[in-house]
Amino acid sequence: MASLHITPATKAGNGLTYNTTEIETLTLDGDLWMTAVGLSAALGCKDRAAVTRIFARYRDEFPPEMSQVVKLTASGNYLRKVRIFSLRGSYLIAMLARTKKAKAFRRWILDLIEKEEAERSNQSPYIIEMAQKSISETSSGIEILNEVWGRKGVATSDHLRSLEKLLHGSLAANQEICLSMRA
Repeated sequence: MASLHITPATKAGNGLTYNTTEIETLTLDGDLWMTAVGLSAALGCKDRAAVTRIFARYRDEFPPEMSQVVKLTASGNYLRKVRIFSLRGSYLIAMLARTKKAKAFRRWILDLIEKEEAERSNQSPYIIEMAQKSISETSSGIEILNEVWGRKGVATSDHLRSLEKLLHGSLAANQEICLSMRA
């Protein structure tokens, strides 16, 4: 059973709306997950447990990244166990469902998956650039250290002062870049 950080999703109140059906969602480690009951309603299943039965029948096709059981606090302090599905898990459930609404739901969920991935990838180039810059600066620093420490007759304290100047400059530059991103 998952014991991960869960916060309610903020797309439309506490969920997403598919056609006129509100689907309860959760955010689990930054990813959007749907409840089995919400999926049942969106797919037009006759009862709330239909998605759970589909999952049970095809359990071997769902890795933990697609479906988990989490404990949620209901009214008061009552904890209830809820089966949730990632967006990809929701798509797989829709592929296995035999309802009239499943086909349209599959198109909708694929669009949602693409949108979520696009939002996530918009942050990636900056993170990759900063990581590459940091690696490059670290590599340069190591080369300079090797060169400086290879010199005879230079006191260790002088080596450390050289290192401090080198690191402080690159750390200050990185800090300035990060602070400008917040603005």
